Order: sequence, then C-alpha cells, then structure tokens
Amino acid sequence: MDSTRSLRRDIAVPLILTRRDLHVIFEDPVFLEEAFQTVHDLLVDPGSDRLPAGISTRPSWSAPTVPAAPSGQPCGSGEDSPNHVCRTSLFAAQRAEFLVTADGSLLAVAAAEAFDSWRAVTPSGLAARYLAPAGARSLGLYGTGTRAWASLCVFPLALPSLSLIRIYGRDLTTARELASSAVRHTGLVVTAEESPRVVAGADVVVLVGNERPLDPTWLGKGALLISQFADGVPAVLQCRRIGTTRSTSGKSGESELSHATLADIVCGRAVARRGGETISYQAEEIPGWPSALDMCALRRAWQLDVGQRFRLD
Repeated sequence: MDSTRSLRRDIAVPLILTRRDLHVIFEDPVFLEEAFQTVHDLLVDPGSDRLPAGISTRPSWSAPTVPAAPSGQPCGSGEDSPNHVCRTSLFAAQRAEFLVTADGSLLAVAAAEAFDSWRAVTPSGLAARYLAPAGARSLGLYGTGTRAWASLCVFPLALPSLSLIRIYGRDLTTARELASSAVRHTGLVVTAEESPRVVAGADVVVLVGNERPLDPTWLGKGALLISQFADGVPAVLQCRRIGTTRSTSGKSGESELSHATLADIVCGRAVARRGGETISYQAEEIPGWPSALDMCALRRAWQLDVGQRFRLD
C-alpha cells in the first residue's frame, strides 16, 4: 500500500489547519529535522523509494475580506466564493489551500500563506548547514514579511552555533514584535535594528522581504547571503553564487564550476566553501518538495492531534 493510500486510510475525516496549527507542526524541532532530511534525500536521489509519495495541492482560493462569522454561520458569497460555513477564522480573510489525493479525496484545508512560508524557507535551512561559515554566530534577518517567522525558527535550528539574531524591516514596530517572540522561542539574543547595515554585517544574512536594496559593501568577508525571493542578490556582488538545482552564474564566460548548485554540494560533486569566500545562495523550488512536505505535515498533524476535523455531510 503506498503512503498516499495509507494516509487517506488514517485520515477518516479531513482537517482544517490554521496558521497557528501549522506553526505548532513546523516549530517542532523533530519535525524540522525530518524536513531537512527530506530535502537532502530529494537533492541526492529524487526518485528514491524512501521519499513519501506526494499528494496534490489544489490551487489556493482567496476568501473575501469580511469579518469572521460565528462558528457554523454562512460566511462570504459571490461567483468566486460560494456560501460556506465558517468553522474557524481561516475562512474570514485568508487564502485557503486544498490538499487532496490523486483521486480527489480531500485530506485537509490549510492556511495557504503560512504553508507557503514554511515550504519556501525550510530548504534554505539545509543550505545554511552546508554553506554558512564555520561556527557562524550571528544571523541577520533582512525583512519582516510573511516568511520572517519561519526563518526565525528554521535557521537557529539549522545552525546551532548562532547566539545573536538581528532583524531589520521598514516597520520597526513589527521588527520589535518579531524579536520579542523570537527571544522566547529560541532563547537567543534577538534585537530589532534601525540600521540595515548592522543587520547585513552578520555571518549569515537572509533576505525575506523586498525591503530597501541591500548594499553589497555592507556584507562581511566570508558571509553567506541567502535570498528567499527571485533577484534578491545584488548583481554587482562579487561572490560565489549557488543555486538549488541549477547554476546561477551571473556573468557570461564565468566557469560553471565556480557556481555549483546545492545539489552538487550535498552529493559531494563540489566543495561547500573555499577559504573565506563570500557566498550567495538563491532559493529555488525543488522538484517534489512541496508535495512531500505536505504529506509529512499532514502525518505530523495527526500525530500531534493538531487541527480541526470536519465533515461535509
């Protein structure tokens, strides 16, 4: 029996997974380590039998921006959002994602934005383990967008040597709120900074939002710069550029060997670091990763008894 069929058998009724439910799952260090291992296995052997069989994720649906209705009351109407019953505030003003099996059986309805954040950030945690300078002590979080909290959970676990996190964002109040929550979650020293230059001087710098452009001269020698969005790495930055599964060579005539991929490094086909070089890593989608993570997250939800069960009859 394949893992998708087994999961469908285990899930007698589908789940609603809110943003908070997903945080409970992904903030679990044991689960994150399992997720890192899944990323590793996908990079080493995408066709491995050890990988969980994927489930399909139906296009997310945006609920109308209306006040949350009391549980069990109709919420939302219109051609693109038919009347339905609000069982949690998930459906009040957020995108919902439908996780289904290949034959269309519904497994879960999840908060799409939160799920997207964890899917995007988690592989970069494994990248940091391979690419960060030895004994990296400081993390600079450049941005306070939707992927910021996932980053504050993933990178300290990926890099146990970290002792200091600095956060910069356009909204200093939001940065301070993130810092306060991160202190409680990580036990590290976490500060919100008004100066982006201070944050960019960390050993590992993560771009999680489209904030003001990062000046390449702010980066310290030997730093690791991780971009969570396309074209985040400054084109003029003199560094070794690494992609996930394809080369990110930025200049014509440059050697492909100087721009290895994370897959090359994980498989031992290329070295992770050479001396005190500065490295930039461009996060990209890994084939098979979204569906594999969805499967693992659903299993974990049932193991932890997280989420709300519901029926359509």
